[in-house]
Amino acid sequence: GERRSASLYKDTVALSLEVLKISGSNTVQVADNIKSVLGEIERQLPADVQLRLTKDDSRRIKSSLEDVQLTIGVGAVLTVLIIYLFLNSWRSTVITGLTLPVSIISAFFAMWVLGFTVNTMTLLALSLAIGLLIDDAIVVRENIVRHVAMGKDHHQAAKEGTDEIGLAVFATTMAVVAVFIPVAFMGGQIGKIFFQFGVTVSFAVIVSLFVSFTLDPMLSSVWYDPEAVQHGEAAWESAGPIRRVALRFDRWFERIADHYPNGLRWAMSHRLAVLGGAVASVVLAGVIYTQLGFTWMPDFDGGEFSVSFRTAPGSNLQYTLGKARELDGFIRKEFKEDLDFTSLSTGGRGGGINNGNINLRLKPRSERPHSQFEIQSKLRGSLGKFPGINASIGQTQTIFGGRGAPITVNVQGPEPQRLKLIASQVLEAMKKVPGMAEPQSSDEGNIPQLNVSVDRQQAWAAGLGINAIANTLQPLFSGFRASVWQDPAGYTHDVVVIFPDSLRRNESDVANLLINGSGIDSRTGLPAGVMLSQVADIKAGVGPQQIERRALERQIRINAQVLPNTPIGDVADRAKAAIDSLVLPPGYRTVFTGSVQDLNDTKRYVGEALMLAVIFIYLILASLFGSFLQPLAIMLALPLSFLGVMLALLVTKGTINVMSMIGIIMLMGLVTKNGILLIDFVNQRREEGEDRLQAILEAGRIRLRPIIMTTVAMIFGMLPLAFAIGEGAEQRAPMAHAVIGGLITSTMLTLFVVPVVYSLLDDFTLWLKSRRNGGQDAAVEPTPAGHHLPDGVLANSTRP
Repeated sequence: GERRSASLYKDTVALSLEVLKISGSNTVQVADNIKSVLGEIERQLPADVQLRLTKDDSRRIKSSLEDVQLTIGVGAVLTVLIIYLFLNSWRSTVITGLTLPVSIISAFFAMWVLGFTVNTMTLLALSLAIGLLIDDAIVVRENIVRHVAMGKDHHQAAKEGTDEIGLAVFATTMAVVAVFIPVAFMGGQIGKIFFQFGVTVSFAVIVSLFVSFTLDPMLSSVWYDPEAVQHGEAAWESAGPIRRVALRFDRWFERIADHYPNGLRWAMSHRLAVLGGAVASVVLAGVIYTQLGFTWMPDFDGGEFSVSFRTAPGSNLQYTLGKARELDGFIRKEFKEDLDFTSLSTGGRGGGINNGNINLRLKPRSERPHSQFEIQSKLRGSLGKFPGINASIGQTQTIFGGRGAPITVNVQGPEPQRLKLIASQVLEAMKKVPGMAEPQSSDEGNIPQLNVSVDRQQAWAAGLGINAIANTLQPLFSGFRASVWQDPAGYTHDVVVIFPDSLRRNESDVANLLINGSGIDSRTGLPAGVMLSQVADIKAGVGPQQIERRALERQIRINAQVLPNTPIGDVADRAKAAIDSLVLPPGYRTVFTGSVQDLNDTKRYVGEALMLAVIFIYLILASLFGSFLQPLAIMLALPLSFLGVMLALLVTKGTINVMSMIGIIMLMGLVTKNGILLIDFVNQRREEGEDRLQAILEAGRIRLRPIIMTTVAMIFGMLPLAFAIGEGAEQRAPMAHAVIGGLITSTMLTLFVVPVVYSLLDDFTLWLKSRRNGGQDAAVEPTPAGHHLPDGVLANSTRP
C-alpha cells in the first residue's frame, strides 16, 4: 500500500511500534513483560538494527510509587519522633507507634481482598493517613499515662483511661470514615480515581481504632513504664541525653499550656468578640478564595512532553516529514543540554499524513539547567519561525493519565459551510484570550478530491449497484490485502495490491476504470467491464479532510493549550466570555470539554461529597452527645479551617484543584476531632457536678496536650508530601498543603471558639427550657470577670 507514516529517532529513520495495554491490565506489569523480551528480540535482528524504548508510561508510575513509598517512610519516622517528644517515654512511643505497621499491613490485606493494586492512589491514601492512623492511639495512650500520673496502677489506669476517652475516640474515627466514604463513592471520572483512595483510608482508620482499643490498653496494662511516673528532677537525673531533649520540650510546652486557661477565661468573658473574630476569619478566607484560580490538576515537571504539528491539507508525506525534521533539528540543537532524545512520527493510528508528533524526553531534573516550563516557554516563542508547519506544545501526562488539550471547545451546528464560518470566528476570539496558547481548529481546510456522482439509472442498466462501484474504487486507491505470503523462515507477510501512481494521475485515468457488471462478455465468457465514466460523472473538487459528529450532529473542535502556572478555570472563563460576545445563529452552539469539563464535574461531585460528609458528621455527633445543638459548636471548626487552607494555597502559589479539593473534604473529618475531645470532656465534668465554666477550663487544660499532639503528628506525617520531593510530586502536594493549613488555623481557633459557641448554645438551650417552664429563667451566674453578661445572657449555669 501507499506509505502513509514515518518515524525518526534522533533524526535516524526508524520503525515505530506502539504497544497498547488492554483495559484493566496493570501498566507496570505490561511494560515489564515487554522489556523482558526486548533483549531476546534484538538478538535475533540483524547487527545494524537496534531496538530503543522511546515512550514508557511505567517509568512515571514507578517513579511516583517510589516517591510515595519514601513519603510514607519519612512521614512515619517524623510522626513517631513527635510522639516521643510529647510523651518523653520510649515505651509509650513503642506502644503508640505499633498502630502504624498493624494498620498499614491490614490495609494491604484489605486491598488484596478487594482486588486493589498497589498504585499511586492507594499509596497516596496511606501517606496522607500516617498521622491520622496514629491519632487514636495517641489520645488513648496519653489518657492512660495521665491516669498513671494520678497514682493508679498500670492495669487500673489502662482500663479507666480507655473507658474515659473511648466514646470520644470512637466518634472521632467515625467522623473521619464518614468523610472518606462519600469520597470513595463520588460520581464521574473523579469517583473512579478516588474509589480505592477512600476505601483504603477508611479501612486503615477503622483498624487503627481497633488497635487503639485492644493492643494499646493491653500493652499499657502489662508493660510497666517507670518513665510515665517520673517527674521533675527525678526524671531529669535518670534521663539520657535524648530523653532530656524531650523533657526540655515538655517543660517548654507546659509553660505555654499554663497560659491557655487564662486565654480561655478571657474568651469566655468576651464571647461576642471571639465570635466576631471567627466570622472575620471566614470572611478573610472568602476574600483569599477569590484570588485563587481553579484548575483540574497542577502543572508539574514530568521530564517529558510532546510537540504536535501539522502541515497544509493535502501535503504529501515527504513534505510533512521535511518540515517536521526542520523543527526537530532546531529542538535538538537549541535544547541539547536539557534533552535526552527526541522521537518523531507522522501519520499512523488513523492520523492524516500531514499530522504528527515530536516527543521530547528530558534529562533528569538534577542533570539539566532548565525546568520543563522554561523549555516549553522558550520553545513556544520559536514555533512561529517555521513557515509551512503549525505546531503546539502538549501537556505532560498527569498521575490520572491523559495528555489531551486542557481546553476543548466543540462548535456544533447543522450546515457545514456556516459551521466552518462560525468555528473560525470562535477561533479568532480564543486567540485573544490571555493565558491561552496555540488554539487550533480540527477543520484543517479542504483537500483536493475527485467527486464521483453515480447515475443510478445508468448503473442499474449496466447491472451495477452503488456498493459495487464503491467496493471497486476503494481497494484500487487505498489498497487491499489480496493474499498472505510465508517466507522461508516461516514468517507471514500480507500481499497488498494497489493501483500504481501512473494509472491514477488525473480524472481520465479514473474515468477509464473498468468495473465488472452483471453482464457477460460473449467473446471471453467473463463478466463484462463497464467504464466508470459511462455510469458516473467525475469532477475534480475539494472536500474536508475529516468530518466529525457528536450525537449525530456535525461539529468542529477547537483545542487550546494553557500557559504554565495559569489556572485553567480562569482561562476557560475568559474564553467563555469572549465566545458569548459572539451572536450565534439558532441551531449553533459551543460546548466546553477536556479538562474544563473535568474541572466542572469535579466541583459538582466534590460539593456533593462535602455536603454528605457534613450531614454524616452531624448525625454522628448528635448521637454521641444526645443533643441537636452541641454538634453545631464542634462543626463550627469546619469553616474555621478554610482560612488556613486558603492561606496555605496562597503562600505556595497553588490553586483550587482536584487534589486541594480532596484535602478540604479530608479536613471536614480531621478538624472535628479536637472539638469532640474538648466537648466530650466538658460534658463528663458537668455530669460530675462541676459548673460550666470550671468544666470548660478543666477540659481545656487536660485536653490541650492530646489535641496539640494529634495535630502536630498529622502535620509532620504530611510534611514529606507537602514539600513535593520527587518527580511529579507537585501534583500530590496541594492535598497536603490544604490539610496542613486547615489543621493549623482550625486548631488555634477551635481551642477558643468552640468553647465559646458551646456556652452560647447552652445558654440558648436553658432559655428554651425556661420558656417551656412558664418563663422562669434559670439563675444567672457571674462571668469569669465577676460581672453579669449584658442583656441577661447566661454564662455559668450547671448542666441540667
